Amino acid sequence: MKTLLRYIVLFFTFFCSISAHTQTAWIDSVKKVITSQKEDTNKVSSLMNLSDAYRFTDPDSDLSYGQKALSLAEKLKSDPSIFWSIVVVNSSLYVLGNYALELDYAFKALTLAKKLNSPATIGISNGMLADCYYNLGEYNTSLQYYREALKISEQSLPDQLYSVCPKTL
Repeated sequence: MKTLLRYIVLFFTFFCSISAHTQTAWIDSVKKVITSQKEDTNKVSSLMNLSDAYRFTDPDSDLSYGQKALSLAEKLKSDPSIFWSIVVVNSSLYVLGNYALELDYAFKALTLAKKLNSPATIGISNGMLADCYYNLGEYNTSLQYYREALKISEQSLPDQLYSVCPKTL
């Protein structure tokens, strides 16, 4: 009986420790670097990386760092940095389930992607819009954007074709 009790306690302890989230040394390091970095596109990149690190463990922090990256990118007037910051914020909103606001950011990204005139940015923007509409239950509209993203990928980015597939397949 004592052995069984030990295994139960050991299992329970192990099970509880799996779900615990600890902050990694990498996150601490990036946070420290961000405080001393000058305000340039490298800092925007660091903020986006930190946002990504929190994506599924702390989505509120994820959104906060993404918005800081976007704010700095806008201050720097760097269109590529603004675009990629919008992508990070959009992903944060997806995890948080705020699909209506996610849709607003996806349209901003598409406008900026057209200005940047890059197949990658236009394809990603169409993919973000497809995801938004899918999450909002507007499947026909979602499919239109998926098809556009697929067409762009087939023509210009065939090595990225795998990333265009809808989540439902």
